[in-house]
Amino acid sequence: MPVERSKPLISIICPVYNEIGFIDRLVKFIVSAHPDAKECIFADGGSTDGTLQVLQKYAMQYPDIIRVIHNPQKFVPHALNLAVRKCRADKICTINAHSLYAEDYFEQLLKTFTETGAGIVGGQTRSAGVTIIQRVTAKVLASALGSGNRKTRNEEFRGFTDYVRFGALKKEIFTAVGNFDEELIRNYDEEFFFRAKRNGFTIYSNPDIRLWHYPQKTISGVFRQYYQYGFFKPLVSFKEKSEIKLRHVIPALFATYLLTIPLCLLSKWYFLPLAVYFGLLLCFSVKLGKGFKETLLLPVIFATIHMAYGLGYMAGLPTAAAKKTPREKQ
Repeated sequence: MPVERSKPLISIICPVYNEIGFIDRLVKFIVSAHPDAKECIFADGGSTDGTLQVLQKYAMQYPDIIRVIHNPQKFVPHALNLAVRKCRADKICTINAHSLYAEDYFEQLLKTFTETGAGIVGGQTRSAGVTIIQRVTAKVLASALGSGNRKTRNEEFRGFTDYVRFGALKKEIFTAVGNFDEELIRNYDEEFFFRAKRNGFTIYSNPDIRLWHYPQKTISGVFRQYYQYGFFKPLVSFKEKSEIKLRHVIPALFATYLLTIPLCLLSKWYFLPLAVYFGLLLCFSVKLGKGFKETLLLPVIFATIHMAYGLGYMAGLPTAAAKKTPREKQ
């Protein structure tokens, strides 16, 4: 007769796809981190680089901790929904293979649940980088011009908020509000948090919960990522009647302005916003840049993120309007 395993204090979910360069380090961290009473479900999206084989090896070595499931749809919200149904703990933590976590990461999550009573807890997003593009992107995202002064980029912020990156959730939330929306390849967590808050659950950000996320390695990768963030943002807003914040709209308005410049060449005043923008880029780049190369690259990354998000937002508006009507308040 099989021996029933004791219930873990926390269930960890990690969607993966071709993560061979990160998976060994991540599994070793998970196995060694406290608390000992934990489980980690890796949802593999069909890796072809050996990631799955490495995970299967670890699952045999640590059967009480590591489990591997298949995610045929490949995308992250599908992976999360599949794994949530298999979680045995009352607290569920989502992590990313491309991130680094403090040794006490899971302990701090559990401690914050106890101290705050929040339904969702997490820490501020700290960015790390190896290549110059990663380092510069990290500086851009940590700045007010890059992130719109979002609380989740303020490493000192402590308190209730609207959003945390990754973090952990009480399992009861899924019973109350349903699964992650699988139509949203990006922004699925933000939309889920809107539903959770609408149903009375709170979100708490604690700077003692420390993680470091690696940005994209190439400018084209940065563009694709933020284009997708912009594209799916209107769909989130249409579904949840969420408040549209100024930092979401400004990139779209600016991208529209840039596209209309060729139509207004006769008006010198039409170039005034562009001059102000270049002035801001120059000020932030000189302030943040460390050395000539970083200072030269900073305005490129700033502009890439702003334009990508703005163009994505514009492209997503008609798609969202045609596809979805707002959900009625439950």
